[in-house]
Amino acid sequence: MLAICFALTAALSPLAEDPPKDPGIIRVDTAPVHMNPEDPSQSTVGRLTYLGGVELHSQDSRFGGFSALELERADPDALSGGLISDSGMAGEIVIGLDERGGPQSVMLRGYPFLDDAGAPLSKARGDSEGLASHGGVIAVSFERDHRIEYYHPDTNTRAEGPKLMGLDPLDSNHGIEALAFLPDGRLLAGEESINAIGGWHPVWRFEGPSERSGPAFEIAAAGGGFGLVGMDVTPAGNLVLLERFYLPGVGNRAAVSWLDGETAAAAEGRVQPIRLAIIEPPLTLDNFEGIAATGQSDGSTALWLISDDNFSNSQRTLLMGFTFDEAALAREAKAE
Repeated sequence: MLAICFALTAALSPLAEDPPKDPGIIRVDTAPVHMNPEDPSQSTVGRLTYLGGVELHSQDSRFGGFSALELERADPDALSGGLISDSGMAGEIVIGLDERGGPQSVMLRGYPFLDDAGAPLSKARGDSEGLASHGGVIAVSFERDHRIEYYHPDTNTRAEGPKLMGLDPLDSNHGIEALAFLPDGRLLAGEESINAIGGWHPVWRFEGPSERSGPAFEIAAAGGGFGLVGMDVTPAGNLVLLERFYLPGVGNRAAVSWLDGETAAAAEGRVQPIRLAIIEPPLTLDNFEGIAATGQSDGSTALWLISDDNFSNSQRTLLMGFTFDEAALAREAKAE
């Protein structure tokens, strides 16, 4: 269902009466990557176990800049869902899995977000960053022109999302990067702001699209320089968080954390998530921005990370999968 919603995104304009003739297919090649190129035998980092990963390549100009990812298990051998990019593209993705359950092949279709006249959004309006779906509704957050929009593929409509009160002044490259719907349909929105980096990440919790609200709670950052860039809700109803770090001369780092669903649904004040892993050299990484959670047949939870190459030849698009024992984390959270 999720993949079908994203395939319809190209028609989400009041004046777009016909589906696009161009199917939007983007040819993607993959090359496997080890979690640690210096020690290919390494399979764990923190609480995460590596399923596998690939570096993605394409000659298509629409490829790259991926900032958020939503996935569900299509069958035992594949995942399907959607992703968005900094260039205002909404994509439909199908990931073929190998015998270990790691990513092996990728099929991708890309369509532009459209304005009310049916034209692709400009860069200033189309810098899409956060993505979440629930009950046939897709929420997308945008930078530069900071806002949240709701897309309704079943009715071919788009509407303004909730208004975030109490925002720090946002520059063009820091905004609402992380979105996730709670199981009850409330939307969580996390800000990557200059003031939040290195301290506490403000998170809004909205009852509906017309609500105006200040932050509901704050999540402890992984450390100085880490900004919140992604969230997703696991099949068990808990929250996974992705933070990134970048400093010239130092490079990229990524942090993955977990927060129990009851806390995410009702928290006020400041909360401390459980840190799953800090991903840093010599481990394989780049500018990770998207995170998605799916269930595994053995009862564990899988996490999928995708990186934003910023359309730069000096960066890579990586898709990497991990598993962790979520049941153990839930027991640990209740014991605290």
